[in-house]
Amino acid sequence: PDPYHSSPSATAKPSPTSRPSPTPTRSTSASTIVPWWPLDADACRLGWQRRSSGTTAELTSIDFVGADGWAVGEYGAVLATTDGGATWKAEASGYHGTLSDVVFVDARHGWATNENPPYAARVLATGDGGATWQSQLTLKGFLIAIAAVDASHAWAVGDDRSGGCIVATSDGRTWHRQNPGRCNFITDVSFVDPEHGWAVRDKGIVTTSDGGVTST
Repeated sequence: PDPYHSSPSATAKPSPTSRPSPTPTRSTSASTIVPWWPLDADACRLGWQRRSSGTTAELTSIDFVGADGWAVGEYGAVLATTDGGATWKAEASGYHGTLSDVVFVDARHGWATNENPPYAARVLATGDGGATWQSQLTLKGFLIAIAAVDASHAWAVGDDRSGGCIVATSDGRTWHRQNPGRCNFITDVSFVDPEHGWAVRDKGIVTTSDGGVTST
């Protein structure tokens, strides 16, 4: 007989040992904690590991291109790694406010934005992998997020104190405003190529298929 597929007798009583084990639950005891998920030794070994950043600044954003990565944060902090995040070194942004977002398109070209008054909103750019940064744009308000698809095309979003704003560059140097429609705040932006992108605002999503010239 097949011990895995044989049917029990209709008159047979279920064995007390055949009852299914109760679903594991979290214990409410302070001294004993029973995890509700199955323990997996391999999964535990594949968890996150702490890395020393070498800074006490609060970090707000990170971006990688292959093994090269950059992180930014308060006090104009910029950190860079070339070994996949194993070690980090500080770069000088020349800015003293909080940097809110960073994006790189290759190992050399990247941008960062800032988010906090009373400093004016800025877009900072680098062409040497973060070793030096230059201010490309200054406006009233703050910029919270930035996206880029190549060394020429990038978009930054936020609020210019009169409403939500989007600024863009198509040459990697000069920036101009785009019209996202009436809204109070734009929180993030994403592009997949120089023409097709999306932004989220306080009451929904806007999209463009011409690089932001028009949006719906």
